[in-house]
Amino acid sequence: MYWTYSNLLARTRLLINAPAQFQEADADLLARLNDFYQTRFPVRVKPDDLSTTYRFQTVGAYQVQTGDGVTKTWTGVLSTVPGVCGVGFSDSVETFKSDENGILWGTYGGLGTISYQTGAYVLTFHTASASGAQIGVYYDTYTLPDNVLTVSAPAVVAGYPLSLVEDVETFWSHWPMYQPYYMGGAAPPIYMPNIPQECLNYDGRLTMRPVPDQPYLFESASVLKPAAISPTSNILRDIWGPYIAIETAYEWLLEMGDEESASELIVQREQALGDVLSVEISKRMNQRAKGRW
Repeated sequence: MYWTYSNLLARTRLLINAPAQFQEADADLLARLNDFYQTRFPVRVKPDDLSTTYRFQTVGAYQVQTGDGVTKTWTGVLSTVPGVCGVGFSDSVETFKSDENGILWGTYGGLGTISYQTGAYVLTFHTASASGAQIGVYYDTYTLPDNVLTVSAPAVVAGYPLSLVEDVETFWSHWPMYQPYYMGGAAPPIYMPNIPQECLNYDGRLTMRPVPDQPYLFESASVLKPAAISPTSNILRDIWGPYIAIETAYEWLLEMGDEESASELIVQREQALGDVLSVEISKRMNQRAKGRW
């Protein structure tokens, strides 16, 4: 059986016992199929067809201004970097960290803004930077491309192992968000830009610590997001079809509060997942998988 768009819809409708459009419209059911197929299926199964190595170049910290002992507000335009969604500034005393909206928050009450689209920034320190102090910018957070769901170990930066952390509290307990960064010209605080040692992998973003002091090649295993199922685009492998339909039906039934019907799918669900995984294991071992029975 070829698991086309129509066959997936029909099979899922049969499993949830909702043959009529008023029970669940095709568009809504297709959205549910794609939600599972594009987001949870690849991470759960990690099929070879959707596994690859993700690479990108970090941006190093560099000086943008020089303190004069008087000026508190600085403006400028950074070179825009695709994928960057987190930057910071520091004069080795006050450090600014941006949020998702481009607001820069200083450790001593300073404020600023940064446009990720144009690179334009406005930076106001709480106290004027010392004369000769290097005011630098660092880039620490990068957004994964739309077609990359997540990254996983092993990961390296500049050929050195990099620890991937998925727990937010653990990461920020190791690397305080607003720890001052040494940009030069003063006695360094606890740490300074260097080769990253840890990376927070959370919500489609990668945050590195220490912040990179120069461009480095980041490489890690990754899982890709497959193209959406549509009337003109089918799933990549027919063997995936039964599991995708059953899992979508299982989630639908649970959401509708029909736990009894959902429980009846558990055996089919495990068998279908086992079929998919056995094929993937066989491919990785380059030999025929033994039967499960």
